Amino acid sequence: MKKIAVFVEGQTELIFVREYILKVYDNSKISFLCIKLISDDMREVPYKYESPIAEYFFLLIDVSNDSKVLSAIRDREKHLIDSGFGKVIGIRDMYCREYDEKTDKQISEQLNEQFVKAANQEISKMYNYTKIKFIFSIMEIEAWFLSLIGIFNKIDPNLTLEIIKEHLGYNLAEIDPQKEFYRPSVEFAKILGVVGIEYKKKKSNVEAICSKIDPEDILGFNDGKSCESFRKFNNIFLGL
Repeated sequence: MKKIAVFVEGQTELIFVREYILKVYDNSKISFLCIKLISDDMREVPYKYESPIAEYFFLLIDVSNDSKVLSAIRDREKHLIDSGFGKVIGIRDMYCREYDEKTDKQISEQLNEQFVKAANQEISKMYNYTKIKFIFSIMEIEAWFLSLIGIFNKIDPNLTLEIIKEHLGYNLAEIDPQKEFYRPSVEFAKILGVVGIEYKKKKSNVEAICSKIDPEDILGFNDGKSCESFRKFNNIFLGL
């Protein structure tokens, strides 16, 4: 069985990865366990999925802090690899307080490169660095939602690309969300607000959104050119 540990910065990312796995993999061949890290104490959170003939086991770990994803990996990667995990994956938003303090509320490609370089340097010092993959969602994981443009009319039939453009002035099919929006979560909330849906990153919110993502949305994504950070995520998980 292939064992993969996935460290994420928060609940939104954990739910997204959990639902992604359920949609992309043959469910008879996967098992996973979801964990929240609280002061070094690992507590199980909803929900566990098990198959008696699983070929993949995913341990999904919510560290509840964007700046702690790498340190949580650093503190545990040797034990995980020694316990049979073949790959450790980290996922966090590029947007954070440190980023915000260094910019004038605009995306900086130079700063993005600095963050990626710093993360890669830290990983290179780890015991099993070749088995560690790290992904920044740029600027937030909601940019990935914005790039999956097929979900919007499934969320609400009235939420078409034309209606979004009429209200907000852009065509999602013609822009790259990770380059266009400094705070994709705010923009995503504006779009849902067009049809009176509130988005506040609540568990029920995120689960409802992820339920609208079809395997075809994911598997067909690599045919496009937008949202390179999601493409990287997709390639890692599809290549396991």
